Amino acid sequence: SVYPYRRDANGDIEWLETPSNFTDLAGLESTRQSFWGADELKSLGMSLITTLANTDIYAEGCELIRLEKEIKTVKDYLFTLSESGSASITDKEITYRMERLSNVSAAIEVAKRYHGGVYIG
Repeated sequence: SVYPYRRDANGDIEWLETPSNFTDLAGLESTRQSFWGADELKSLGMSLITTLANTDIYAEGCELIRLEKEIKTVKDYLFTLSESGSASITDKEITYRMERLSNVSAAIEVAKRYHGGVYIG
């Protein structure tokens, strides 16, 4: 799951609405290892999103900015793979991964509007 949130005056989490019912998906549980924790992402220098392999993420402040940069880098990488036609993964898998990344991007945009954060888990 992926959800934007903000903290109230007591520091408690207030969940924000996702842009649609279909943008709250970060992938199946198996995606934690097969995509988010993949060596392929680590080789791109990703260090925040790869922690999803073992734990949930609550990204706020500087971490939210870092998450946004990592998501953009991975999107650019997958786009390049798709365009080159030499991908080690199928077009269907690239599409699946791009949809997950777009869902995280949508949550980031909502979180930024409310000076909040993004939960992925």
